Amino acid sequence: MPRPALTEEQRQHTRQTIREAAAKLYADNGINNISIRAVAKLAGVSVGTVYAHFGSLSELLQSLWRRPVRRLVQ
Repeated sequence: MPRPALTEEQRQHTRQTIREAAAKLYADNGINNISIRAVAKLAGVSVGTVYAHFGSLSELLQSLWRRPVRRLVQ
């Protein structure tokens, strides 16, 4: 039997957890030492979950900067 679908709140929480893990790895190790596998491990999710929420490592890293850049522009 398949698992029930996540609520939007659960999806947003998972996305934020993944973003926080990526931000920590970036702060600790620099951008060249981040991998999807490391982000997934730190976030406590599977690699597939990271790809389900962010299509690529590049997209994940870009998501870290979108909000701060928008605030600066405004």
